[in-house]
Amino acid sequence: MNLCIVLFLSATYSERFFICFLYISTDILQKTNDEQYCRIQKTKHALQVAEEELLRVQLEATTKSKELSQAHGAWFPPWLATHANYYKELATTHRKEHGQPVLDVLLQKVSEKSIQAQQFMEPHFESSKACCLIGNP
Repeated sequence: MNLCIVLFLSATYSERFFICFLYISTDILQKTNDEQYCRIQKTKHALQVAEEELLRVQLEATTKSKELSQAHGAWFPPWLATHANYYKELATTHRKEHGQPVLDVLLQKVSEKSIQAQQFMEPHFESSKACCLIGNP
């Protein structure tokens, strides 16, 4: 006879109850463990599929980027880029030498005119405030 069966038959009623309880608990835990193992396997598979998809999309993006850079290079030859850069620097230098001083003078004059206009209009503002507060026209 099996040792487990011998022990079960020789046990008391409370010991048998406890053995049955442990057997049922072990069975429930085994089922839970199996379910979790299945979930983990499904999650691992989903992660692997997602990683493969990510790699595929990254490769596709890299390929598109290379194609666009080649097309951009075909549309914008190096000699034209050199000329464009030269004229950009020339325009920037010209603006710093000639445009910025003119802009500074213009802003100074506008500021002065604004102050003069405020000084000219201040008495009129005061009289209109007085009329509105008193209520007389």
